[in-house]
Amino acid sequence: MIQNYGLFWSRDGVHWNFGRGGRGAFRGSLKGEIVRNRSAEVVDFREQVGIYCLYDNNFELLYVGQAGFGNATLFDRLRSHTGNDLAERWTKFSWFGLKPILFSKNDAHSLGAVPQNQLEVGQVLNSLEGILIVGAEPPLNRQGPRFGEAEKFAQHWDDEHVYPPLMEMVKEIYDTLPEVEDDEH
Repeated sequence: MIQNYGLFWSRDGVHWNFGRGGRGAFRGSLKGEIVRNRSAEVVDFREQVGIYCLYDNNFELLYVGQAGFGNATLFDRLRSHTGNDLAERWTKFSWFGLKPILFSKNDAHSLGAVPQNQLEVGQVLNSLEGILIVGAEPPLNRQGPRFGEAEKFAQHWDDEHVYPPLMEMVKEIYDTLPEVEDDEH
């Protein structure tokens, strides 16, 4: 059921592409990476569907939602929360995807269709329990998720398209300001 997932990715690490419009690669990206055969494989999860969780700076769970019902993808749903009443509250997110990755030899990895096979009740229960365990981190749960063959992805930081954190930008501006001498009259 769950094919891949990412835990506690930073909102600042997403290429939202605000104000630039565009289609295809210019729509923004939601990149993750996994190490396979001693090399990092980067995949864009912008078109993924599944469940996601939003957290604040203290890793407190604020919101749980779904992506894929209708036309809203994971990227679309997350982006919608950057401009609504949750916009200033969340800084991290986790996601749990249903689409498998189609790895290719030329690094043009893509997402496949959601598998339409019959799911066993045990698979469904293990997946839902796993999402809640890693998403909410209840203190008395000692076991981890049982996602079967699902692959965990780390967030990929695309320095070319991601803005630096706000405090880093403020420090850079501050450092370029001329020093002001204190004149006493």
